[in-house]
Amino acid sequence: MTEEPILVRTPDDDRVTMISLNLDGEDVSRLWLFHFDMRLRTATVTMGGIGGVGTNDDYRKRGLASRVMSDSVDYMAEHDQDIGMLFGIRDFYERWGYVTAMASHELRVNTAHLPADTPVEVVDYDPAIHRDAVLAMYAAGNTSRSCAAVRGAHYWTDFEKGTDWDENADGKVLLGEDGVAIAYLNMVGDPERTRVAESGFTSPSALPAVTSYLARRASDAGHDRVTACCPPDDPLAIYLRHYGCEHRQWTSNSGGGMMRIIRLVPLFEKLTEYLTGRAATAGLRGWAGAIALRTDIGDVTLRVHDGAVAAAEGSESDADLIVEIPQDRLLQLLVGYRDATTIALDEGVVMSDDAARVLDAMFPPDTPYMWWSDRF
Repeated sequence: MTEEPILVRTPDDDRVTMISLNLDGEDVSRLWLFHFDMRLRTATVTMGGIGGVGTNDDYRKRGLASRVMSDSVDYMAEHDQDIGMLFGIRDFYERWGYVTAMASHELRVNTAHLPADTPVEVVDYDPAIHRDAVLAMYAAGNTSRSCAAVRGAHYWTDFEKGTDWDENADGKVLLGEDGVAIAYLNMVGDPERTRVAESGFTSPSALPAVTSYLARRASDAGHDRVTACCPPDDPLAIYLRHYGCEHRQWTSNSGGGMMRIIRLVPLFEKLTEYLTGRAATAGLRGWAGAIALRTDIGDVTLRVHDGAVAAAEGSESDADLIVEIPQDRLLQLLVGYRDATTIALDEGVVMSDDAARVLDAMFPPDTPYMWWSDRF
């Protein structure tokens, strides 16, 4: 019998790779790594999404999951993935540098408060007919949504789930008078609830029709409220404020939506166009200089000159501001989950007030979110 399991990387297709440990021909521990493009502010970065982490019962507590997780970090670095992401259990994934960086959200509105008088034709989502229109609406609505997947026409065809791992999706498309798609909804396929997993539209003028459809669907099913899993700055959530709604947000100090930085300098190089745009904002206007970020996975210096921002590897000696920050805290700042001013209070962070002001102007608080259908 083989004493040491063999590490194997097996591509399923061009977007999925299984990393596993094989012992005497048996796969005893494994994970799947999904290749994504992802929004980070207004930039597009590469991301490796980890799912399906598991070890056979007879081989647990032998450190096998640790080996496949460690190899996944190496794999992502070798395959030019800037960020790693997973949706995980508590008190486990921190040992590989992951940190919680995404909140959970739920909106609730009473059905009786919603108008149902805007007529609209609603049909089941059909990939052969509606995919291109839905992809275009999704892309337009998520151009600057940090952590939103960039859905590619080469692989995306349908909504894969509702608002949990085992929930079916019920895609709907709303049509205008000319029969052209004006909005879409990914509804939870549960007859006991009227629940929205995702929405999109060609124009905000479609929102009354979306609301009326939700009101009629809930009323016909005898549901006294409509719920939606969406961040509070989502256009549907903002529109529904007019009718009175409750929006809950909850976070965790471990587990849930977790991320880490894989490639520090390439990540910041992709952010320079976004940062150049930020240089013209009130918080940075008129400031020129260099800020060096020293992390546990390397150093990078951001230099602001003539309104443009450049990123360079290393901690340059002439930097005006120097920050010592673990990569996990830096990740939370980049996606907007936390701000520099409060991250500066964390153990292991050395950051002056001036540095915090500059970083908060570069990366103001945001609402990072990945829609449920893309989660892994």
